[in-house]
Amino acid sequence: MQHLLDRVKTLLGGASPSTPETGPEAAQVACAALLLQMASADFEADPVELQLVERTLHRLLHPTDPTEIERLVDQARQRAEDSVSLYDFTAVIHRDWELEAKTALVRELWSVAFADGAIDPKEELLVRKVAGLLHLPHPDFIAAKQAARERHLAGGDFGDGTGDRR
Repeated sequence: MQHLLDRVKTLLGGASPSTPETGPEAAQVACAALLLQMASADFEADPVELQLVERTLHRLLHPTDPTEIERLVDQARQRAEDSVSLYDFTAVIHRDWELEAKTALVRELWSVAFADGAIDPKEELLVRKVAGLLHLPHPDFIAAKQAARERHLAGGDFGDGTGDRR
């Protein structure tokens, strides 16, 4: 109940909970939040999907400190809990990342969706919404899905750095 009251106070105070964050870590937290949302989009906390989220964050973000991913995941969980829409995350990524990095993120979202062996309609809807909010061209969206499907069928991760956002 207190959480709801805090939100109402924020809204009445003029600050919008939907205002995208700024700063160097904002896009990283947003990326982690979207991956975590994909892992739970089918309302099942599959350990395989959660492990893939952590491996994906290591691959995309190249942390220097081993505890950085754990900290990002914790921040992302909190932001996702406080968020009112996907725009909170996609606006930051759209602003800060190039097309190649956005495509890599969408590919990784598909990979998390494929991780448990089946694409739930809620997972597909989520990745389509994210791709739309990132203004990802449809051919890149399809290519990302196909790459994730092929990787899943081959039984592996992209270990060659192709998910590198830098």
